[in-house]
Amino acid sequence: MANEFYKSIKKDIEDPGLPHRKRLRARAYAIPESHVILNGSWSFVYCPTPHIVPLPEEPLNVVRDTAKYKGAEVTISKIEVPGHWETQGFGIPIYTNIQFPFPANPPYAPSDNPTGVYERSFTVPQGWTKSMSARLRFDGVDSAYHVFLNEQEVGFSKGSRLSAEFDVSNCLSYDKLNTLRVYVYKWSSGSYIEDQDQWWLSGIFRDVTLISFPSEGHIEHFEINTVVDGTTGVVHIDTQTVIAQQSGEMQLSASISEFGPDNCQVLESVQAKVSSKSPYCKLTVKMPKAKLWNAESPYLYQLKLSLGAAHEVVKKIGIRQVDIIEGKICVNGKPILLLGVNRHDHHPKYGRAVPLAFVEHDLKQMKRMNINAVRCSHYPNHPRFYDMCDELGLWVLNETDLECHGFGEVVSRTANVAGNANDVNCENRQPYTFPSASKFTSDNPAWLPSYIDRVENMMRRDFNHPSVIIWSLGNESFYGQNHKEMYKYIKKADSSHRPVHYEGDTWAETADMYSRMYPSLEQLCQLVKSHPSSEPDAKPIILCEYAHAMGNGPGAVAEYIELFRRYDNLQGGFIWEWANHGLKLNKPYYAYGGDFGDQPNDGTFVMDGLNSSEHQPMPGLIDVKFNYQPVGVKFLSKSFNVINNYDFVSLNHLKGHYKVTAYALSSEDVLMSGKLDLRDISASECKEFKIPQIPEPDEDEIELWLTVEFQLAQETLWAEKDHVIAVAQTCLRKSMKAVSFEPGSSSEVSMSRTNITIRADDNQTQLTVNAITGLISEWKVGNKSIIVADASVEAGKLSFWRAPIDNDHSIDEPYWRRFGLDDMRTDLRNIHTVGSSVEARIRMAPPVVAWAFDSEVRYTLASETALRISTTIRPSAPDPALKPQYIPRVGWELTIPKVFSEARWFGRGPGESYSDKKAGTRIGLFTKPVSELDTLYDVPQENGNHTETRWLELYEPTGDSVLRVAMFIPGTDGTSQPTLFGFKVSDKIGFESARHPCDLVTLKSSYILRIDYAQHGLGTAACGPGVLPQYELKVPEKGFSFDIVLDAASSLGERYKRICCIS
Repeated sequence: MANEFYKSIKKDIEDPGLPHRKRLRARAYAIPESHVILNGSWSFVYCPTPHIVPLPEEPLNVVRDTAKYKGAEVTISKIEVPGHWETQGFGIPIYTNIQFPFPANPPYAPSDNPTGVYERSFTVPQGWTKSMSARLRFDGVDSAYHVFLNEQEVGFSKGSRLSAEFDVSNCLSYDKLNTLRVYVYKWSSGSYIEDQDQWWLSGIFRDVTLISFPSEGHIEHFEINTVVDGTTGVVHIDTQTVIAQQSGEMQLSASISEFGPDNCQVLESVQAKVSSKSPYCKLTVKMPKAKLWNAESPYLYQLKLSLGAAHEVVKKIGIRQVDIIEGKICVNGKPILLLGVNRHDHHPKYGRAVPLAFVEHDLKQMKRMNINAVRCSHYPNHPRFYDMCDELGLWVLNETDLECHGFGEVVSRTANVAGNANDVNCENRQPYTFPSASKFTSDNPAWLPSYIDRVENMMRRDFNHPSVIIWSLGNESFYGQNHKEMYKYIKKADSSHRPVHYEGDTWAETADMYSRMYPSLEQLCQLVKSHPSSEPDAKPIILCEYAHAMGNGPGAVAEYIELFRRYDNLQGGFIWEWANHGLKLNKPYYAYGGDFGDQPNDGTFVMDGLNSSEHQPMPGLIDVKFNYQPVGVKFLSKSFNVINNYDFVSLNHLKGHYKVTAYALSSEDVLMSGKLDLRDISASECKEFKIPQIPEPDEDEIELWLTVEFQLAQETLWAEKDHVIAVAQTCLRKSMKAVSFEPGSSSEVSMSRTNITIRADDNQTQLTVNAITGLISEWKVGNKSIIVADASVEAGKLSFWRAPIDNDHSIDEPYWRRFGLDDMRTDLRNIHTVGSSVEARIRMAPPVVAWAFDSEVRYTLASETALRISTTIRPSAPDPALKPQYIPRVGWELTIPKVFSEARWFGRGPGESYSDKKAGTRIGLFTKPVSELDTLYDVPQENGNHTETRWLELYEPTGDSVLRVAMFIPGTDGTSQPTLFGFKVSDKIGFESARHPCDLVTLKSSYILRIDYAQHGLGTAACGPGVLPQYELKVPEKGFSFDIVLDAASSLGERYKRICCIS
């Protein structure tokens, strides 16, 4: 008996032609009032293999032959449903992006196949009778499972993210306790086609519900197809009923009313007769002057379907029509632009068992960040997810639970195909990998039932949601006959004619659109131009994944948005991805691949989101918000145009205002402000506003900035009133101040074998330079050390390196390390004093190679409280090919006391910014504690840079210690011109060696002040294009030349005005 049971398990879980047994056909999501939620605490036995589980008729604690399986000690425990067993202490999470974490031998599951046996008891509610139709519903179980009720098998199912219902009418007890047992298997044939880039987590992770339908009959399934005819909305409702023969003929009615507690009046209604012999019925409701649904104005009606007095279904519906018109995706006849993100189900504690409140937080956050579309990567979400998208207003690309990316690794690794396994943009690899990889499942007829089952289940469950405008055949599953059959199925079954997406169908052989992942701008332009919308059979183009948001990034989002708005058939895309997937399970950090001892793993590649693992916005998301902003501003010489980039709505829901701000020294003054009349600026239209006349300031140092801002005029479902939607700025007047520096007064010089010290005559300032390295050792003003070494860091050094970001690892970091930029060593060639200055000629060079930066550094006591560091750096090599063409950064790192704990600056803020990631910041005057300047990414790396800084002030909040910083470019006429610079202040070190933020070393008494002349951009090379040429830090033949001025004056004065003027 036991052997037969175990054999049946193996047969079921390994048969690709058996996606289920006894599972009812998927239906539109509608839970009747008569239901019982079976979530909560279940009894649980964790077994290392299904071959030792208790038989259905045996008690849960009967587990056999454990000695044969690694000495497994199997005990009855408690487990929460919904939930994963790995997040509750049973087994370990495994993370892989592409590779299978088990031997690739489809369709067979490994014998080491952890199995969870779940059990709970329940009683049915009073009033339920045997004549009623009873079902068990599972909304998500990973990866395959058998269901037994009262020791009777009620069904089997695969498809982890598919809903499943089983008829339990004949085995449910109505007068005594029922025992429900579920055998869940970690691995099955389904695992080969569920190789999504996420944690492998197992168990019952979505709701379990016992439901019943009346004995007279019920509405089994319904599909709502809305058609827009001018101002009339036509609602077609295809229904399937189940009616008892003795009930005879019953009336099926449909009524549509305004949605809301105060809008219960029925607007339109229709009726028809149905019976057991005629269970199918099509109802049509016409809605004159209908309010149409779109993601910008998501108007919902309430539909009530009634089958006599027996059964009622209430559903929110939106009236909208999706078509492809002249090669463009159109909703209600208008082309749309998808400004989207990819979203996985993820919670830092619960994995994919995401509480609905957390889902709602995600979606509202998307709306607040100007995101209008979400791709369900790479499986259908919880059914309630789509209700939220309907209500909030988001375009949804709904994706089949299908990915077999691991077969690409199987083929490319063993065949040694050139290229990086993560390099999904390598179309030249497809001829080598696609044909062979697709033969495993996608082009294998034995797997067709599983492919069709998955797309059918998704489509029937989620059909009625207006937010769902595109079906997707899955992700990264190559391309084969099974995809073609899936496409045929959708086109036959979907009366709404939604378009079909599939990126693996590269040239849209069957798909209704071209789809790409991570193309470069050049590749994208070439694709658009080769497939113009003017072609007779034109198809739209979307990017199902772009702007890979791993770590500090993504860079150059603005350039993609510019192309989206330039080409009408390039209809946007979905950034990869919404949030990091870190798991915080009894660890002081958010874990990634390998942190649980999981092998093989793909390490940090699961940390690639715009949000942290806690789903809190990272700087990249703020940058996306303002790149995605639906209101544009084009500044002209004497006016500016406000451009409505919405596809449907006017700007009447917004309020706009402008202000002109004068920034002078340490102050800011609003010279003028006013409101903007945004009425009747329709979608895709613009309106011109005059720039107000501002009197010319007397002071040369003053900069004038015009800021235009747009806010919500009223509270919405997803944001409060006054939430900022869009911002634009332009500089009306730049500083015209040039500065000439005079050396300080005469000074005293003392020299030793190791140090050169200069003291001003008034003994207020003292500078010590290391006579061996030529680098600064200490700078004191009065009795305070302003620059001084810490126990573990130097006082000051020239620096060209940055802690590599995720986007550096694939291309830039290996290039830089090849040239030794991570190991630059100091070789002092000459050092001497001139008046109040120390001049050093330093060769900065790495070992092994033969290039160097020849640096000339002059340290000057510029006043009684100021130090000027003049730096000229020139590259040198016997051959130009021997030196790097671009570098990470160039600047100084200075160690300062922690007394300088507050920062104030004029430049970009308040958050971090880089040359290709700065839209989320604005020019202004900002104040922050230094402790808040770092951005602690879940994976430590370069962070916290602030670009386009005019001046920086670090100060002691309760004392008189102040350090002011500015940068200048020396001119040939003896004057210096203020210039923009980047800065970072932090007490954290060890970013390169730290695996997690808790591994960073915190300096006890010092901060490191980094002052950068320039820094390389970010790009998206972790999975996509690298840094664009205009954002590379190229090494010019003439090198770099700049002056840094530091002033430690304790009060403002003419000296401060002269040195820290605005650039």
